[in-house]
Amino acid sequence: MIKIAYIAGPMTGELCNFPAFDEARDTLTEIGYKVISPADLDRKAGFNPQSSTVDKKFLDQAMARDLAALQIADSLFMLPGWRKSTGATAEYHLARWRHIPVFEYPSLKPIPKQRHTP
Repeated sequence: MIKIAYIAGPMTGELCNFPAFDEARDTLTEIGYKVISPADLDRKAGFNPQSSTVDKKFLDQAMARDLAALQIADSLFMLPGWRKSTGATAEYHLARWRHIPVFEYPSLKPIPKQRHTP
């Protein structure tokens, strides 16, 4: 059975970090995952990291699309810098809520679950 991996990470900086998403997609595909990359989903929606602007409408559409993709994923891979990204942090917590495994990329090491105490 093919595993479905979702990639999460910061989408700011040079080229909206698309090269990092592309590298992770290619690596995960090579090791047997079907990969969902927000960078690919943005491209499919017509977003160009060199010329498009990010506004509230785009963010709302991207959030809805990414949440739908996360619902079918059975693993999550976190790109470097994800802890400083509001969106990637939200995706991390949604994956934990769904009880799917979360991994660091590129090490592919599992991120241990953290216990939260009130």
